[in-house]
Amino acid sequence: MKSLVILPASLLCIWACQPLTNPLADSAPLIWQQPLKPDSLPCIGFGPYAWEKHLWVQVDSNAIGLRHGETGQLFWSYTLPSGWLNDSWVLEEIAVTQDALWLFHEKEAIRIDPYTGQGEVLPYGLSHGTWTTRLGYVFQQYVYLPTYSVDHVWLLRWNTQDAPLPQWDTLYSYLLGAQEYALIDGTSAWVNGWAANLRLWDAPTQTGRSSLLLQTADSLQVKPYAEDDGTGLPLIQWNGLLFAAGRHNLYAFQLNGDSLLWKLPLPFAWAVPGWALLPEGLYMLNHMGEGAWIDPLSGQILQQFQLTGISWIDRLRPGPLGLYLSWDRGLVQVSHGGWRKSHSMPTALEPYVAVLPNGIACRDRRFLYRLGP
Repeated sequence: MKSLVILPASLLCIWACQPLTNPLADSAPLIWQQPLKPDSLPCIGFGPYAWEKHLWVQVDSNAIGLRHGETGQLFWSYTLPSGWLNDSWVLEEIAVTQDALWLFHEKEAIRIDPYTGQGEVLPYGLSHGTWTTRLGYVFQQYVYLPTYSVDHVWLLRWNTQDAPLPQWDTLYSYLLGAQEYALIDGTSAWVNGWAANLRLWDAPTQTGRSSLLLQTADSLQVKPYAEDDGTGLPLIQWNGLLFAAGRHNLYAFQLNGDSLLWKLPLPFAWAVPGWALLPEGLYMLNHMGEGAWIDPLSGQILQQFQLTGISWIDRLRPGPLGLYLSWDRGLVQVSHGGWRKSHSMPTALEPYVAVLPNGIACRDRRFLYRLGP
């Protein structure tokens, strides 16, 4: 990024003809860059994922590590089992907590200590004929794992404080009907409960439906909310509310009253979008660049906008200066005042963006780039 360039007004999508509160300029400084492998050859790549002020990322052909967010210095590296970094699913199914990086595979998970770089392989110990989609979720000492067989789907939980190796409690079980398929995903947990999506598909009728699995302090409820098979988006829990997304509507549930607070028909096609909650509201964006801000309390659409260019939305990363995503050979930053192409890059970026307190990181298939905010 060599100079500051103000985007033309025609490229700024703002709402209700409101001017930007502060003009948003293209470019921010490149702080450092590091190869994903010592030979700098292309690879599928892992990360970056933010941990406090530092970055989890690939550092060799079969190793990941933790790099210093300010200098790029490698604290340590951890060698994964053979083939893990050639499996794009492993690169997706991770959880970052204060005391561990979790990677979920078909039959086992790996937990790595960010302070020491020491890791341990944890076999799931599932029975024969049972498998997982690797959509593991971690909250405090609990690990949640959806599992499947030819006629059942389960949500399991392991209390890591009670057992050093996985010992599973069954939180929910669903018996599949004839030619019926199911997924459990979007898991979210809090101190006194948890929630997940149950997404069903009936092959003969080619119809789907989605239900909310909601465990409160009092009971487990199954609450149907959409006549479609859902989107796979994570549930968002905030201030006593739980937000869920169907293909055509958004939903807000009250955790205390166990009731639907509002339902919002989407103003555009819901093509496998992303969403995130920021102080300004609930933000959603689809693969066509159509976006909106929503008041999380009322479900009212506050603003709508359109990102220009052609790209593919996989991840939205909230940060102190707004929301970041990979878009059109660069990074886009979105705030309540508008959007800007905050970083233009010469190569196509992967959709992984890590937001640090004082900057961001992204990568292509060869290098990790640490950029200014």
